[in-house]
Amino acid sequence: VTLDSFAMDPRFTDEAKVFAQLFTSLQSSSNALTPESLRTFFEDLCAKANEKLIGTFNGNLQEKHVMTNSADIPINVYTPTNVNKDKLVVYFHGGGVDRTAKVGVAGDSAGAMISTSVCQTVKDIDFQILVYGWYDFTCATPSFKEFTNQQYFVKPELVDWTIKNVFNDGFDINDSRISVFRNTSLEKLPPTLLIVAELDPIRDDSYTYKELLDKAGVKNKLVLIKGVLHRFFPLPGVYPKACAQAIAAIREFMSSIS
Repeated sequence: VTLDSFAMDPRFTDEAKVFAQLFTSLQSSSNALTPESLRTFFEDLCAKANEKLIGTFNGNLQEKHVMTNSADIPINVYTPTNVNKDKLVVYFHGGGVDRTAKVGVAGDSAGAMISTSVCQTVKDIDFQILVYGWYDFTCATPSFKEFTNQQYFVKPELVDWTIKNVFNDGFDINDSRISVFRNTSLEKLPPTLLIVAELDPIRDDSYTYKELLDKAGVKNKLVLIKGVLHRFFPLPGVYPKACAQAIAAIREFMSSIS
């Protein structure tokens, strides 16, 4: 599919247009979609989008592995130079400190779902940062119907494919660990920052989740990044302005955690 085959949404920012061109240029002509091919595609996308930023991180990067009973999980530990080390973020993309430090979780898309699911099951997490999270796998919010066109990339068939390939056969789509809207006890959740992409099929999940957090009395803030698509956050090479806006919101939020 080429960008010329449909009328581009006029709300696209210049950055979103560059992303659309890059995304389209990297698409394979093959119709075979597998977890391995999709993983490779997104690795290539991030590498191409962020190539001018490679090697510019000012700090220390450690590549480690976490051993579990069923998997060997690779992780990266980023420690920026001259950073205040009294806060730690565990970012799920889909340690420990001293006991006085604030520990929070963060993630984007399904990683945001994992993050808030952890917050719902693990005690004493101090904050959560949720970037265009997917919180209800019934896909019932209006934005799933609004953004079905190819130009938004997260098409209904990709959503269906993702659900089928992420979970085992027989999983309960209404399980509150997966569709966190189903959790009726949200009042103990920590302060929450919700970052939302405007032109995203999953957009309204964040608005619905905010309403539930408000009703439960949970301190939260929602920041809408206008004119951008799903998956903008790990692509600062293509979305410098949008990512800077999101990072500024994160910094402001983190400074409010005491």
